Amino acid sequence: MNASKTKAVIFGSRHRVGSDACVSAEKIVVDDCIIPYVESVEYLGVIIDNVLAWEDQLFGRRLEFLDVALRRGDIRQDYLRLSRANSNMYDRSFLVHGIRIWNSLPADLTSLDNLNLFKNACFAYFLENDN
Repeated sequence: MNASKTKAVIFGSRHRVGSDACVSAEKIVVDDCIIPYVESVEYLGVIIDNVLAWEDQLFGRRLEFLDVALRRGDIRQDYLRLSRANSNMYDRSFLVHGIRIWNSLPADLTSLDNLNLFKNACFAYFLENDN
């Protein structure tokens, strides 16, 4: 065991993990090295936190499915690639809806390099296509 890379986690409910007994838990010492208590650890790409919640795993990581892929053709256009939806909640999320709207915009809108021009053009586009 590499004591300098080892971490300790106390598992339990949010109330119990925040209690005085856990906060003032006795230090663990291995080979004259103090093992720190942490709230979460990452093991084989999975984040395990002290209350076994999924928030860090789902929302605290870089969202790989939002990588921008560039497509080249007659007109260079940026589009966002979506990964396959594994849940109905993911498929109905604001993020996925935003990506679908972005991908449906015409190339002349997505290629604008000025934010104010982009906002005005989008406003006009959505008003024109409101149905």
